[in-house]
Amino acid sequence: MTDSTSISFTTSNRGKPLLIYSGYIFRLKKSTVKVKYWTCHSDGCVANVHTDKNDHFIKSNGQHHHIPEPEQIELRNLKRKVKERVKTETSSISKIYEEELARSNLSSTALTLASTAAEGKSGLNRVRRKTTPPIPTSAEFDIPEFYSQTLDGTQFFPTAIHHGCFFHYCQLLYKNVKSLGLSTSYLEDEDTRLACRSTMALALVPLEYVEEAYELLKNDSPKALAEFFTYYEKQWLKPWHNRFNNRVEKHHPNMWHFLECLKREELLFRQQLGKLNAGIPKKTSSNVCISQKQIDTLTERYEQEQITLIDFLYGLSTLVAKRSTKSL
Repeated sequence: MTDSTSISFTTSNRGKPLLIYSGYIFRLKKSTVKVKYWTCHSDGCVANVHTDKNDHFIKSNGQHHHIPEPEQIELRNLKRKVKERVKTETSSISKIYEEELARSNLSSTALTLASTAAEGKSGLNRVRRKTTPPIPTSAEFDIPEFYSQTLDGTQFFPTAIHHGCFFHYCQLLYKNVKSLGLSTSYLEDEDTRLACRSTMALALVPLEYVEEAYELLKNDSPKALAEFFTYYEKQWLKPWHNRFNNRVEKHHPNMWHFLECLKREELLFRQQLGKLNAGIPKKTSSNVCISQKQIDTLTERYEQEQITLIDFLYGLSTLVAKRSTKSL
């Protein structure tokens, strides 16, 4: 038997609170210090409900002039759950809607009356846009506080430093090689190929040796690469700290979507950190171990003056060669 004083709450299309009681929907008419007055949402109906300031039932008055609307209550609850997820998640709207529709276990009538994902998508897109800042049009912009915090409200990666992605770095350098018309030379001339790969390998050189290694490389490379080295100096070498620590790509499809994903990923990284602190070993691929061992060995040999800086760089370029067989 249903409790005669049992009430629940949902929201209107505009986000206003609605009270559910005995199969009817009530909207908030006014509120005082002690009492909230709710009136039936159907125009002309005099039925009403009183609750205290903590939303506990006090009493109901009047008779409804219409029959209950349980299906409308089901649909409003479905919309509320979908909107909550659309505001806080980055999954596609269609996927969210279909998942909640499946979970709601609607009655046959309510299921028939419910909008399809395609029919409700336009309104839900507006809901998502209202909670998402405008997409940046410049690489310099302020990140709202919400997007700079983890899901538990703490500062997001306060000590993180973005050093860039080696794979994409190599891809961008090779893209410039092609734009300068050096593709054929790269494929057919070993000196050109070695110089380009060694330039890519500069990212693997300890920071204090980078500029000296670059000068040695430039002086030891084919003259045809002069324009490539000009590009490298302007785009990568001189603004080193700025690019690797502060640069934000303007062409990213949606910065706020990206930050939302980072916030969710942070929880997984926190789990991994906990495992690391607990001494639980992380599985590392054999290829990564071999590459890191090669870098460490070359670095040690150079620092012990067993090889020259340019030989150190050429040695690192073989790592680029291994990767390039798959990616370049």
